[in-house]
Amino acid sequence: MADDNGGKGADKAAGATAAAADAPAAASAAPANPGGSAYGLARTGASGPLRDQLMDLLVKTAGTLVAVVASLGFVAAVGALMLWSRFRAVGIPADQAIAVVPREDLLALGGILLLQYVGIAVAAVMLVRFRDRFGNASPATRRALMDLLFVEIAVAVAVVVVGRSGAVNPWDLWPLLALVVAWQAVLQSIRIAPEGDDYVAVVARRRAGLAAWREQRAHERSQLALDALTSVRQWAIAAGEKDVESARTAVETAEKAVSDALTASTSVPPAHADDASVQIARTNLFAGEALGRFTSARGRLAAERGREQSAAAELGDALAREARASHRAESAENNLVAMQLRAEKDLGRRSPFWWTQQGDYGDEWYETIYARFGLIVVAIAFAFVPLLLMPEKWLWQLLAGGTVLVLASLGVAQATPETRFFWTGVALFVSGLLFASLFTFLRTTNSPKVQPVGILLKGEGKTCGHTITGVFVARTGNGDADRLYYGRRRTGSAEEERSPGRLFSVPNSQIAAFGVGSLVAPRDNKAAANDINGELVADNCTP
Repeated sequence: MADDNGGKGADKAAGATAAAADAPAAASAAPANPGGSAYGLARTGASGPLRDQLMDLLVKTAGTLVAVVASLGFVAAVGALMLWSRFRAVGIPADQAIAVVPREDLLALGGILLLQYVGIAVAAVMLVRFRDRFGNASPATRRALMDLLFVEIAVAVAVVVVGRSGAVNPWDLWPLLALVVAWQAVLQSIRIAPEGDDYVAVVARRRAGLAAWREQRAHERSQLALDALTSVRQWAIAAGEKDVESARTAVETAEKAVSDALTASTSVPPAHADDASVQIARTNLFAGEALGRFTSARGRLAAERGREQSAAAELGDALAREARASHRAESAENNLVAMQLRAEKDLGRRSPFWWTQQGDYGDEWYETIYARFGLIVVAIAFAFVPLLLMPEKWLWQLLAGGTVLVLASLGVAQATPETRFFWTGVALFVSGLLFASLFTFLRTTNSPKVQPVGILLKGEGKTCGHTITGVFVARTGNGDADRLYYGRRRTGSAEEERSPGRLFSVPNSQIAAFGVGSLVAPRDNKAAANDINGELVADNCTP
């Protein structure tokens, strides 16, 4: 009876997993890196070294940029350029003025400007990065760059209007409404522009890479399922069969011992009948324990057979998913090849500018290439005309420069689609620095501000000398041999703010006191300097 039960359990477990016998062989024969691609997709396993190279390049480039920007010479040069443009704008000899400014002043001014410039550049990179993490000339990147240009110009206009009078007059912000119209017109022109075969190829490459990654993951799951099934068969099933066989042998031995004890009890003398009964009871107890172990071993073996069936079913499911993933990856690669061949003939791939792409977005008149050009014309009109009507007409130059920088970044994104966002981010960072520098230069050159200085000279005895007014340039130190430099423009010129000026200095030994005011317009400099001198006289001279 024990033999029949054990044999039936083993045959049933073996029959349950017979259907999955071919699946492990197929999984074990599967290559460790299935599929292949001529486009460097994840199926080839070559993306790791390329990613490492890009990360090394990123670290080196970032380190170089940080070293250049953080170098003291570069910081001082930025401060010197700022002061040079200011002095030149108000007519003071700029070269000679810069030569006497202490290096510490140049570093302080340059450091403040660079912190602002870097903050603007990082904000520009983040704005585009959050919109399209791949950084190619996609419609999302185009829209993000136009958003960036609008934000930059709008902030510049607001800063100029507020700085004009120190207060916000809502009527002075009317150019912002025109900029909003221009911004929306550009965005609409991007929306009705065909994506282009080149961008379609980029999307196909992304999908092919994702499908290849899923195929690789499916193969890994199949391999794990195969390992689990092999482990169950080699260890759990083998150990269970061994335990069942050992328990079966023990049961047979116990049954034979019981039979022998019963046979011997028939010929035992009455005097030893009790001993024989005890022996038979012990033998029956041993046989019961052996049968219990046999039953428990069969239960464990049945459980392991169940695990084997479950592992075989999981392997079958994993192989089916792998087959589907492989089919999808192959279809994605075929689609990628087709898109690449189409992109080779696509004229739009040679230019990232959406208004040069041939074809229409739809059949309606407002979806044609003519509507696209019309929207661009509307955007140009609503962007440049209001800026030309403002007192600060130089803002149109800032808009033109910002447009060039944004389109240059778009060109970099078009030229480097395989490096994801790296070179696009570098281009955006540099363009952010250049835009902020251009804004500072144009504003300083066309709407300069100066610092008034009032100087009270020493007189004979305890009396005060006369006073001097001018534009503060620099003070070289606190010693008597050091000098305070100031500039002064000629008066009576037809254009007072542009009148030629001169650079003067007075030694510290002749100065009783001096004061420097905050930045003011050149036309207000003399009045501000006279106010400073009035305070100096009131504070330092006795009546």
